[in-house]
Formats: sequence, structure tokens, C-alpha cells
Amino acid sequence: MTRLKRASLVTQGLTLAARFAHAAPLEAPADRGRLLKAPQIAAELFHGTVSAAWVRRVVPGKLRLGHSTVCWYECDVLAWIAAQRA
Repeated sequence: MTRLKRASLVTQGLTLAARFAHAAPLEAPADRGRLLKAPQIAAELFHGTVSAAWVRRVVPGKLRLGHSTVCWYECDVLAWIAAQRA
């Protein structure tokens, strides 16, 4: 790497740091538990009484991580289950 390129990288880094220096610090996101896939929810939370396909169709709060990867936060699913029982 040439000396000029190195200098420009350092300059860019300083300007980025200065650019975000006034921003408020970010808070940590709330802990929503593990990310679970449909087969895990069916087995662990419903004790095998429902299928993974049923979980994908019925349980709200899906988080799409890709083309076919769908997950749910454990706490969200537990809260939904508790609301259904109430």
C-alpha cells in the first residue's frame, strides 16, 4: 500500500469518528431470548404436539433471515402462548 493511500485511509477514519462523535450512545437491545426455528418451537415449546408447518402458519412474529430461513424469538413465542391460554 502506498504512503498516499495509507494517509487517505487515516484521514477518512478520523472524519468518520468526528462525524459520529456527537451521536448519543446506543442502548443495548432488549433480551428477547434465543432465536428458534419452527422444528425447535414444535419440539421444545409445544412438546411435539404440533408440527413445524403448523408453527410456520400460525405463530406470529416471524423473523425472516433469508429466502427460506424463518425464526422466532423465544420470549415472543412464550408471550403469544400465554396470551392464547388467557
